[in-house]
Amino acid sequence: MNKTEKTEYLIIGNTFQGVCRAIELAREGKQVILAVEETYLAVDICGVCDYPREALTPDNCKKYLEALCQAAGVRFYYGLYYVEGKTTVKLAGKGGIYTFFCEQSERYQMPEIGEKASLACWVTDAETGSNRIIKAVFSVNQKESYAKNLLSAREHLLQTFAQEKKKCPTLALGRFADRIKILQEENPIETEVIETEVIVAGGGTAGAMAALYAARGGANTILIEPQYDLGGTGTLGGVNAYWFGTRFKDVKEIDEEVEKLSHLYGIERETGVFGKFDGFHAGIKGMVLLRLCLEAGVQIVFGQLAYDVIKNGDRIVGVETAGREGKKRYYASLVIDATGDGDLAVAAGAAMTYGSERDSITYWASLAQYTGTDSYQNNFSSMVRLDDVEDMTCFICKGRLRGENTFDHGSYVSVRESRHLAGEKKIDLRDICLFHTYEDGIYTCFSNYDPKGKLDADMVYCGYLPPQVRIQVPLGALLPQDKEGRQIKGLLVAGKAISATHNAFPSLRMQPDLMHQGAVLGVLSAKAVKEGTFVENLDAGKRRLWIKEQTGDELELPHREEIQDMETVVSQITEKSRTHWIDVPFTYEEKQISPVLTVVCEESSKVLPALLKRIEALEKTGEKKLLLLLKKLALFHGCEVGIREIERDIIEQLEKTFPRLPIRRGSTMCAQLLPDHGVMPEVVYEMNLLAFGKSFSMKPFEMVVESLSQNKRDYESIEKGIFTYIESIVYVAEHSRRKEFIPLLKKLSAFPEFTWAFEKEHQVELLAERLQILMFLIQRVLFRLGAEEGRLGLQEIKNCESRSISESADMALREGQRAVEGKRW
Repeated sequence: MNKTEKTEYLIIGNTFQGVCRAIELAREGKQVILAVEETYLAVDICGVCDYPREALTPDNCKKYLEALCQAAGVRFYYGLYYVEGKTTVKLAGKGGIYTFFCEQSERYQMPEIGEKASLACWVTDAETGSNRIIKAVFSVNQKESYAKNLLSAREHLLQTFAQEKKKCPTLALGRFADRIKILQEENPIETEVIETEVIVAGGGTAGAMAALYAARGGANTILIEPQYDLGGTGTLGGVNAYWFGTRFKDVKEIDEEVEKLSHLYGIERETGVFGKFDGFHAGIKGMVLLRLCLEAGVQIVFGQLAYDVIKNGDRIVGVETAGREGKKRYYASLVIDATGDGDLAVAAGAAMTYGSERDSITYWASLAQYTGTDSYQNNFSSMVRLDDVEDMTCFICKGRLRGENTFDHGSYVSVRESRHLAGEKKIDLRDICLFHTYEDGIYTCFSNYDPKGKLDADMVYCGYLPPQVRIQVPLGALLPQDKEGRQIKGLLVAGKAISATHNAFPSLRMQPDLMHQGAVLGVLSAKAVKEGTFVENLDAGKRRLWIKEQTGDELELPHREEIQDMETVVSQITEKSRTHWIDVPFTYEEKQISPVLTVVCEESSKVLPALLKRIEALEKTGEKKLLLLLKKLALFHGCEVGIREIERDIIEQLEKTFPRLPIRRGSTMCAQLLPDHGVMPEVVYEMNLLAFGKSFSMKPFEMVVESLSQNKRDYESIEKGIFTYIESIVYVAEHSRRKEFIPLLKKLSAFPEFTWAFEKEHQVELLAERLQILMFLIQRVLFRLGAEEGRLGLQEIKNCESRSISESADMALREGQRAVEGKRW
């Protein structure tokens, strides 16, 4: 949406009364916008589990209210927090400030409370499968903060659950309600200026840990969290299980505390691939984080969104927040941007990339699908732009229509990827593949290469996928820079918005690693404010010592020898050398630098002489399989010494199955609806390699288009890889710039499924977005090759409902025009 909107009535707040008022006005013919903080309507019903009758599932209630608003013509936006104003109203979201011009605004808030309140949760009888709500009434301490009352409420609720479980031993604890029944906010603060030493904006995966360790380090710490729980993706986001990552002392403590409470209340935990603590109850983990932070002395401010920074010269000295009480200002010696998306860094003028460096295509996001009161199923499956409130609202509404037999959807949008900030160091695939370490290294990660979405790395397209390894992250990747390359002083970026490329990021985003990252930042921030300096000015040796003492991270990677001369590296390549690690066990760790990946990552001028020398020697021995591997590597670096042989191999594979296309023979472990994980039929990797040659024929691509035209195109089959076959034609066309591809691309774009994908009634279908991406790619390369149809196609795609797709088309039109004019390719 635009950052400014006009309407007759603006309804601010999310009570059932406010929703009814918006509908009433709309039915009278008024223009109405309803702006709410949450990701659903009527927080005083849905947020506190106070449904008209327990037989009505939460999901049906939320969908019913949305449908009522849509039918009446009420426009509603999720994720907006009140700042100020009555007829010119300012609201804050993750995209910054939105201004609404209205004839009249009305605010509807949850009522203040007296001495009593209640907190609810769902429970399930595991024997009968029946669900119900239990509630605990407790006495409110009006002298204490909302955070402390919330902890008390949860303790009372668990005691109530324990009593109910004695009556019914098969009772299982479900999700806690989002909010206390009648809210008490923090005691009114007389001044809008609050001073402290460390501010942590965002209490999610990294932020809660950063606040905890900053406070434990002796720093006065304020944690500002727009939701009403801590833990982010792993608690509110429904991803209540770990995947990869390293459990250092900081993470182990949380796991052990969760285990104690789980055991005390008979809450079962599933043992995962990596150990008994892989799975956890989201509500219990959030409660543990809340208790530990409060015990450490963290001042927690719930229900406020940090949306802007306060500067003193070129230094960040505080943040501005919006919420129930409007604008609040907090000042500190150091600010940690743990919003997860670099919101404050962007507000401070940081340079950034949203998703991929060449378009706006990101890895998939999720609105958690709950099949029961606490049973979550993985559904990271489509894109969202968190910095666009309309796109986020649309994502939520579509997400709520996805999933079969869904009991409820989550109240928090979890994204695998959003912004990547520009830092002093940008981590790329070369760093990961070659085990890079840094003088300013501050924490280590461990993961498989797990994108869950579309990559655009040449090495991946050609079948050279990053390994399952340990990775070191430098402090420089957490220090944001502005568009002129100047560091933004007084601000650290936590969470997944660190400085990394789109293609490197999949290895850096696991929950335990980001929790550990937050703890490390908390440790260092406390040391910095006590010494009256910035974290980057602390002695590097002392930083490492403190990190080791507090978390157990010794910042070591497997031994990395300096890259030897290329002839030695090339001589280490054998027929059995790995080119990817999709099939290895999840507990496997690659501890040796791959000679194949070394060759892929090094400069062509260094690599080619050694490759050609060994190819020449092997031509005499007849080792065909190894020769083909080396010739593929040579072609990747632009040398056509084996292009005829590679092309012949491709054609032979295509002819064996024609008119069908060859399917993938290797592992598809972890891959979901393509594109994902760089998983393609093996022949597609070879086809993509042709992009780096000049003398290949069009025959392989003509055969693929003919096959696609003759046969049913099953995009859902990972083994068939239809998406990747089509994208291969796009990829080679773009890299080779050969106009002979134009007729093939036009034929592909005429497939009827692409029309289907853009029709409004199909936007909930996950396949629709995949096909929109594919159509965008086809039109982009058509335009870059000079075909007018490409320009017209991109202009149509600009009208796409998805901002990720529409903005990508806009970027392509601007860049494509420069390419056509010969200014840039």
